[in-house]
Formats: sequence, C-alpha cells, structure tokens
Amino acid sequence: MDYRIAAVVPVLLLLASTAMAQEFKARPADAPQVDRPKAFSANGLAFKYPGNWNAVSHEQVEGSSCYNVYLEADKTEFEVLNLDAHVIACQNADAPVPREYVDYLVTATQTDDGGEYDRTEVLSRQYGKHELFAAHYQNEVEAVGPLYSQHLVMVGSAACGGEWTCYAYTQNLQANEPMAGKAFALILDTVKYSPTNE
Repeated sequence: MDYRIAAVVPVLLLLASTAMAQEFKARPADAPQVDRPKAFSANGLAFKYPGNWNAVSHEQVEGSSCYNVYLEADKTEFEVLNLDAHVIACQNADAPVPREYVDYLVTATQTDDGGEYDRTEVLSRQYGKHELFAAHYQNEVEAVGPLYSQHLVMVGSAACGGEWTCYAYTQNLQANEPMAGKAFALILDTVKYSPTNE
C-alpha cells in the first residue's frame, strides 16, 4: 500500500465517525396509536394497547398469582429510543400499593445497573382518569448523553375484575414518559382479568 494513503485512511475514518456522531440525535419513542388500538387476549387477561406496539410474550409469574404480559413499542428508526412495558394482573392479596411498587422497581433497577444515582423524585401524573406514579432519577456516570442518563420508573393500576388488580409499568427513560403515560391510560381503561383456572 502507498504509505501516503495508509497515513490518510485513519484521518478519514476519524472524520467520518465524528460526522456520524454529530448527525446522530436520539429521540423519544413515537406517539402511541391509541386511536387504532390492538387487542390482547390470553389466559383470561384482556386489554387494548397502542396499534404501533407489540405483545412480545406472556406468562404466569413463578411463585405468585400474577400473570405478566411484555409489550414493546415499534422502533421505526435507529435513533428512536426503546420503549417497553409490562401489564401484570395480581390477586389482591399479592397486589402491591402502586407507590410502593415504584420504590421496589427503582431499587431493583439501580441495583442491577450498578450505576451512581442522584436523588429519586417520585411524581404523581394524571393520564386520562388514571393516576400514575413516575420516579425520576439520573445516572451520574452515564456517558452516552442526557437522554440516556435520565431514568424513569412509572406505575399505574386499575381494578380489573373480582379479586384482581392490574398494573402497567415501565422501567425506561424520562423522555418516553408522555408516550408511556398515554399508552397506560388506554391499557388501564380496558384491562380485564378472569383467570381461566377459576
């Protein structure tokens, strides 16, 4: 190889990677299509969820009465932040208080991540007729930009039939809070649970 070319290649690669970094701008998840909902129904659990979300899996939670559904929002572009959520039905005897559930999920998330976090602020949010609890905290050592360092845990609940309470929750990023909140309002408005083994 011509040594002059060999010397130029690393410079060109550096310029290209710098340009890509400058062009890449992460953005929140797309608005949930609550006016064109999909319907989930399995094992007695039924609810509507945004048309641009997908039900990925559902299963009984081992060792409890709870039944869990995992949802993901469509990711239309690489720059779009991931947004996922859970819908979980629990017998009232096993059902946590939503505000306490937020604290539990925050502790679990921070322990798993192993980051260094600032003070957690828990806020009451109103989406439709539902009160959601949103915990905001920041990872002080996150090095990939402010959107990725500003974390969110959000929980909402609704009575969903007989002795059952249903929850919608996410462990995500603060930039996605409005999208999650609108989706949760739809889910909690429509969720019903009548376990098939009763």
